[in-house]
Amino acid sequence: MFLASIARRVRRDDDGVAMAAVVGLMAMGVVLTAVISTTVVSSVSFTSLTRAGVQSQAGADAGVAAARAGLIAGECFANLGVFESANGTVPSYRAEVQVRTGSTWTNVCPSTTEDQVRIVSTGWSSDDGIGPDTGGDETVVEAMLSTVEAGGGLAPSGPALYAYNSQGFSGGGTILSLSGEVAEIMVYEGGINCNGGADGTANLVIRDGNLTLSGGCLLKGNVWVDGTANLSGGGQINGNLVADGVTMTTRVGGSVWSDGPLSVSNGTGIGGNAVAHSLAISSSTIGGSAWIRNNAYFGWSGRVVGNLTAQSRSNAGATAGTVGSQTLIPAGPGAAPWSEPPAPFVPGWTDYPYNADDWPGHRLVVMGSNCNSAAITAALATIGDRPGIIDSRGCSSNGLFSVSGGDTYNVRDDLVIVANRFNFSGGAHFNAPSAARMWLIIPDGTDDDEPTCAANSNFSISGGATWDSDLTLMIYTPCRVDFSSSTYIRGQVYAGAATIAGGATIAYAAVGLPGFDLSTGDTTGSTTTEADRTVLWQRGLSSDD
Repeated sequence: MFLASIARRVRRDDDGVAMAAVVGLMAMGVVLTAVISTTVVSSVSFTSLTRAGVQSQAGADAGVAAARAGLIAGECFANLGVFESANGTVPSYRAEVQVRTGSTWTNVCPSTTEDQVRIVSTGWSSDDGIGPDTGGDETVVEAMLSTVEAGGGLAPSGPALYAYNSQGFSGGGTILSLSGEVAEIMVYEGGINCNGGADGTANLVIRDGNLTLSGGCLLKGNVWVDGTANLSGGGQINGNLVADGVTMTTRVGGSVWSDGPLSVSNGTGIGGNAVAHSLAISSSTIGGSAWIRNNAYFGWSGRVVGNLTAQSRSNAGATAGTVGSQTLIPAGPGAAPWSEPPAPFVPGWTDYPYNADDWPGHRLVVMGSNCNSAAITAALATIGDRPGIIDSRGCSSNGLFSVSGGDTYNVRDDLVIVANRFNFSGGAHFNAPSAARMWLIIPDGTDDDEPTCAANSNFSISGGATWDSDLTLMIYTPCRVDFSSSTYIRGQVYAGAATIAGGATIAYAAVGLPGFDLSTGDTTGSTTTEADRTVLWQRGLSSDD
């Protein structure tokens, strides 16, 4: 009995120990489950936070890109400086363009390329964070943009010399290229009389008119004439010649294409091939072959080194004229195997009325009636070391800007001078300490695609006026511009008419006008305010910044 009682007591004690173990195991399971649950929830929350952050960052970056594209396209003012994604699109953003004034950033569009600009862009996630982790739902970035040198969006364009009409070259006028780019002389209508030792390392294009070349005039490029070409008196073309009809007693170094008759005489010749409606040649040589759609007439000592292909041939005498070989086609030979070089396009006139807003970043000085040397020097001092405009249309003598007498004027940056009349003479000199551009403009305010020159307006450069080699000029005038004496300019001329004489030289370097492509005659749809500003740096901001 006693032993049985002890045994029962031992079993009861074991039951207590087992119960404690079970309770302990259950407690550990509860803690482990809680830990696992917390870890899973935390991981899901962290994953959603990361995903939201990536999406909102992509949205903010897209906003910066959209605002930069809008600035380049000139859409800032139309959008009031705000660029937003469309509702429901991904990524989602809102970007604001701001300009710094003093120490304050203001939500406005830049008026000049020299304004300091930043973009503040906010991007939002399309899948928000879970629970309290919403820090990635919105990202704000600040992108600081570079400034652009004033005039940076102005694309150089146009030929060395554009004349709606031309009175021609005379007395040693010269056009050449400094950069290796082909310089071009373009005449929209009217002919050119090139004489007196004129020289040009340039192509010449006459859209509607004739060419008279004489007196030692040397054209070193190709020549296109939508009219007749008359070459005599020692004048010469080194390149090709394309014209409606050609009469020549001098030399063409390249080939000749004539839609009409071709007459070659007096000991001169053609270095290349000849293609013409008809040919008359005497005392001259065609160095290549000749393709003549009708009759080829040979006077004494006329010669074709290569093959003559023609409808027929006639001679001054039984032994007149020699050819390397000959093919006669009674029905006519048809099109020549050598295509004429295509003529460069000559655009119509570009009316430029002038507006100070076309020149952002330029300091404007409006002259009074007194525009003497001291007043011009004072205007340049006011402009200082930044780009500037001198509007001298209010000067006496009908808005005359005139310099002479050996005075020197210091141009420290790009300079625009607007006047109704220009006169440069008497040894006046424009000095530039570094490379700069200079526009000399007589505006054309009549929108009719033709030069409209006001009464008593003129543009004259003579008497030893000079410009530093670091200054590149753009001369625009609807009137006639006269170069004479030993004038030398680097740049280009766009004029209603032009005369280059007396040893004057234009060393071609394209400058252009804001808002226009002078090579095509089209508007560019942009001004110098629309430039690609690079991102200097980009950083994140808090939503409270």
